[in-house]
Amino acid sequence: MEDDAAADPYAGRYGASYSIYGDADVDALLAIARPWAPFRVWRKGDSAGGGRVAKTAGVTIDISEDRRSPEPAVLRFLMEERAFLAAAARIVSPDTRSVLTCRMWVYAAVPSQVVLSATTIAALAAARVELEVVGYPCADHPGP
Repeated sequence: MEDDAAADPYAGRYGASYSIYGDADVDALLAIARPWAPFRVWRKGDSAGGGRVAKTAGVTIDISEDRRSPEPAVLRFLMEERAFLAAAARIVSPDTRSVLTCRMWVYAAVPSQVVLSATTIAALAAARVELEVVGYPCADHPGP
């Protein structure tokens, strides 16, 4: 990544994570299938920091950070976590969301976009995973 950053100071502006959250029984989900990747769990009523209390329960898996494109990591995630995603799909409901979040840091000096192929979009849909893209505005240049 350092070589990428030297060639393109904007190279590390993307990330992705997966979450299932809502009225989910995360303990029951994890009893059926556990992610291979490291994950975080929270439960309704847990402290959410700053004096807040979690209103939902869920599981979050970090997929990638600081990449030119999140797609290769997303495809790897979909393959490696197939069993977990199948178990998660069974509890998706109007009150429980299964979501892939692609993040990008947006600089005024360069256009930003997240591009996922039709194959990746189809794989997300087959796994009952929603797609969410979030942009965070940043200063004009990421480095010194």
